[in-house]
Amino acid sequence: MLNHYPLWKYVMLVIVIFFGLLYALPNLYSEDLAVQITGARGGSASDQTLDQIHNILKQENIQSKSLILENGTILARFANIDVQLRAREAIMNKLGKEYVVALNLAPTTPHWLRMLSAEPMKLGLDLRGGVHFLMEVDIDTMLDKLQKQNSDSPLHHDLHLSEVREYAIEQNINILRNRVNQLGVAEPLVQRQGYDRIVVELPGIQDTARAKEILGATATLEFLLVNTGIDPTSVSNGNVPNDSEVKKTQEGQQVVLYKHVILSGDHITDSTYSIDDYNQPQVNIMLDSKGGKIMSNFTEHNIGKLIATLFVEYRDIGKKDTNGRTVLVKHEKVINIANIQSRFSNSFRITGINNLNEARQLSMLLRAGALIAPIRIVEERIIGPTMGTQNIKQGLEACLWGLIASILFMVVRYKKFGLIATSALLCNLILIIGIMSLLPGATLTMPGIAGILLTLAVAVDANVLINERIKEEIRNGRSVQKAIHEGYKGAFCSIVDANVTTLIKVIILYTVGTGSIKGFAITTLIGIATSMFTAIVGTRAIVNLLYGSKCIQKLSI
Repeated sequence: MLNHYPLWKYVMLVIVIFFGLLYALPNLYSEDLAVQITGARGGSASDQTLDQIHNILKQENIQSKSLILENGTILARFANIDVQLRAREAIMNKLGKEYVVALNLAPTTPHWLRMLSAEPMKLGLDLRGGVHFLMEVDIDTMLDKLQKQNSDSPLHHDLHLSEVREYAIEQNINILRNRVNQLGVAEPLVQRQGYDRIVVELPGIQDTARAKEILGATATLEFLLVNTGIDPTSVSNGNVPNDSEVKKTQEGQQVVLYKHVILSGDHITDSTYSIDDYNQPQVNIMLDSKGGKIMSNFTEHNIGKLIATLFVEYRDIGKKDTNGRTVLVKHEKVINIANIQSRFSNSFRITGINNLNEARQLSMLLRAGALIAPIRIVEERIIGPTMGTQNIKQGLEACLWGLIASILFMVVRYKKFGLIATSALLCNLILIIGIMSLLPGATLTMPGIAGILLTLAVAVDANVLINERIKEEIRNGRSVQKAIHEGYKGAFCSIVDANVTTLIKVIILYTVGTGSIKGFAITTLIGIATSMFTAIVGTRAIVNLLYGSKCIQKLSI
C-alpha cells in the first residue's frame, strides 16, 4: 500500500523525538554564579569549614542562594556577579592560604533530570567563559635533567635534540590532560602551539589561582644513594667530591647524596596515600616494568646502603630573565632516607611526609604524571561569563533568524508541505541539542553554532528536493498518492549523495583540525544525521498520516 507506515515506525519516531526533547531540556536552565572552596595542596573542606564560611558571609551581610559541602568541596551560589566577587574576596581574606577560593559557574538543572544523566551541553571557552593559558616548555632545563639522570640510559643517548623536544612536549601535553581530568575540570582544551608552547583552555573556571595550582605543579621524586663516606658536618669546608652534592631534609639537616639518579618519577604509573602503622601519612608507589627492573637490580646489589627520596619542584619566583620569560627556580628537599634491607619490587612506600594533605597532593601529582620538562606560563587570559553570555545570545539570534527565514520561505513556497517541513526543522534542532548534551566528548563553541546553522540549511535543502520532486510528478500526470511516493523515492538518492559528500568533508575537518574546527565538524556531523532522519523519515511519517490511504485530488504544495 502506498504512503503507509507500520505502527513500529511511528513508535520509533515518537521515542526518538521524546528522548531528544528530554535531553535537550536541561539547556533551558541557566547557571548560577558560584564560589568554589577546596583545600590547598590537595586538601579538602569539612563541616567546620562550611560553618566558618557561613559565618563569614553572615558577618559581611552577603546573601547566598545556597551553600553546600559535597565531596570535600564547598559550593556557594549567588544572585549576581557583584555579590559573587564580594563573597570571594571576603572568604579569601578570612580563610587565608590554606584554601583555594575560585570563581565558578554551577548548573541549575533539576534533580530529576540529573538522575536521568540529563545535563546541559558542555560549552566551550568562547561561550561559557573560563581561563586561557599559553605555556612554554623549558627544554634547556629538561636537557640538563636528562644529562644528569640518564647519562647511562640508551633511551636518551640515541635521541637527537629535536626528538627530545618532541618527546618532552608530547609527554607534557598528556600529563597536563591527566592532571585536568584528575581534578574534574570539564572539557578542557590542551594542544600544542608552535615550536615549544602548549595552549590550555579551561571552560567554566574564572579564577586563575586554582588553575595554576593544577597545571603548573612540577612536583616529582628522585631516588638517589646517600654518600655515607662524607661527614655532612664537614661539607662547609668544601670536602664534597664531584660525584656528590649536598641536599637538605625538611628539618634543615644536610645530607650528602650521589648525583646519579637511580630512578625518577617518570616511571611511576600509580600512586596512593594512606596512614602507616604509626599513624603517619605515607605514599604508596607503583612503577612501570622498566622502573621496577631498574629499582630491583639496584637494590639487589646495594643491600645495607642508604637510599634517599628527593622531592623536586620548580617554582615561579616572580622574576623575568633578559628575554622576558618567567624564571623557574628548582627547589629540592629530602623527604625520606631508608636502609635497603632487601630487594625492592615495582611497588614500595614512602614515609616522612609532613601531613595527610601533602601526601594526598603528592600522590595525585605522581599519579597524573611528573612533567617531563618544567613549564612557564607566558600568557594568561580570563574570558568572563558576560562575554560568553553575549556570544551565546548572538549565536541564538543567528539560529533564530535563520530558522524564521527558512520557515517563511517553506510556508510561502510549499504551503501545507512547508508547515510539515517546518516541523521537521524544529525536530531536527531538538535532536541536535539533545545529542550534543548526551555525548560526553561534545563541546559547543561559536563554530559549533555555525555548524548547526549549516545543518539547518541542509535540512531545508532536503525538504526542497522532496517537495519539488512531488510537484514534478504531479505535473507529469501522476495521481496524488503516486506523486508523493515517487517524490520521496526520487529525492532519496539526491539527498543521500549531497549529505555523503558533506560528510566526507566533515570527517576530514575533524581528522586534521584542532579545537574550534573539531567543534564545527562534530555539530555538522550530528546535524547531517538528524537532518536526514527528520527530512526523510519524519516528514514522510506526517505526510503518511495526513494523506496516506485517502482519496486526495489536490495537494497543498
